[in-house]
Amino acid sequence: MYNVEEIKNLGLKDIHLGAEPTNLSLYLWYGLLSAAAIALAVFILLRTVPVLKDMIRLTRAFYRSDSFASDLNLILKDAGLRYFPRDRIASLAGRNWTEFLDRTGLCSFTKSFDDWDGMLYGNRILTRQERRRLYRHGMLWLCSNLWRLA
Repeated sequence: MYNVEEIKNLGLKDIHLGAEPTNLSLYLWYGLLSAAAIALAVFILLRTVPVLKDMIRLTRAFYRSDSFASDLNLILKDAGLRYFPRDRIASLAGRNWTEFLDRTGLCSFTKSFDDWDGMLYGNRILTRQERRRLYRHGMLWLCSNLWRLA
């Protein structure tokens, strides 16, 4: 039997060994992993895009709105209707609404804001600290409910 060095030295140019056979199963695994990564990315995007839109709405309301408390309430109510059954959310108002927000998120609206109805429906003007606290609690609630089914 000839070894590779001897074959090269013979000067036989008409024998072509061709390319090595490919490992098709390796490419199939790469394709499967790529498809799974794309499916995971689409799943994550579908879950996060509505929450990101709500966060953008909340930030826009924080900087531009004169009635931030009512805008926050509307944004949280819309997001709550997306995450929870309509009959469970739609009838909540006042103390029941803030307790529901506290139970379902990482926020503490009940402890921080005693006069929720006064902020929403009264002529009470929010201080800068209250406005920041509302914004922070709203963001926390939106982020903590990201994992819920939409």
